[in-house]
Amino acid sequence: MHGDSGVRWDDGSQVQIIQDFRPEIIMVTPSYMLTLLDEFERQGIDPRDTSLRVGIFGAEPWTEQMRREIEEARTSMRWTSTACPR
Repeated sequence: MHGDSGVRWDDGSQVQIIQDFRPEIIMVTPSYMLTLLDEFERQGIDPRDTSLRVGIFGAEPWTEQMRREIEEARTSMRWTSTACPR
């Protein structure tokens, strides 16, 4: 549950919200971005067809492999990651 709203927010719901509201920017942890990318794939949605253009990732330690996976998606999704470690 999310707060007192009575609405269940799962990964599928988040993907639906992205589809419905068409945000251009997403700010999440790198691990959750990878989870969302997996959910796009599970639902048969090509992430390149979403409205997302800018990704801001941080708030947790992340590996070089995680960075590479996000970078690969960023390239295909025309994203600019402004918080990638180097």
